[in-house]
Amino acid sequence: MWPPLLVRMSSSSNVLPLIAFTTLLSALGWWCGSGLQPHWWLTCLAPLPVLWIATRVSGPTAALAAFASYAVGGLNMWSYLHGSVSVPVPIVMLAIAVPAIVFATSTLLYRRLMARGHCIGAAFAVPIVWVVADFVIARLSPHGTFGNVAYTQASALPVIQIAAVTGIWGVEFGVLLLPATFAAV
Repeated sequence: MWPPLLVRMSSSSNVLPLIAFTTLLSALGWWCGSGLQPHWWLTCLAPLPVLWIATRVSGPTAALAAFASYAVGGLNMWSYLHGSVSVPVPIVMLAIAVPAIVFATSTLLYRRLMARGHCIGAAFAVPIVWVVADFVIARLSPHGTFGNVAYTQASALPVIQIAAVTGIWGVEFGVLLLPATFAAV
C-alpha cells in the first residue's frame, strides 16, 4: 500500500510564489496550446504544473489554481469569439468558465485519489472527468464539440491518428492522460 501522497508545504508564505508560478505556467500552456493556431505539445503539458501542485496545497487552493490557469489560458479565444464571430460576452465567458470548472473538478478528484494513495485512479480521473463532461456539453450545446482539446492535436499526426479508432474522445483522453500520469508519478 502506498503511503498517503498528499504533501503539505511547510509555510504559506513560501508556497504562494510556487502556486502563482505553477498556475501561470499552466495558463501559458493552455494559452499557447489552444486557440486558432495551437502548439499541440503545450496542450499535453498544460495541466501538469497544476496537477503537481494540487497534492501539495489545500483543496480550495488547488481548485482555484486549476480554474484560474484554464480561464486565463482560455482568454486567447476572446478576440476571435467576441471580435471576429461576434459572440455575446456572457456566452464567451461561459465558453471559458465551463471548461475551467471541469478542470478544477478533475483536479480536485485527482487530489483526493492521490491523498488516498490511488495513483492509477488519480491519473485516469482527470481524462475521464474531462471527456465525460465534454461529451455531455457536446450533446447539450448547439455548438457541438467546439473547443474540444482533441482539435489542438490536428498537426500532431501520430496523436491524431488515434481518432480513426476512438474519435475525438480518445484523442482528448490520451492528451489529458499523459500529464495526469506524469503528475501522479
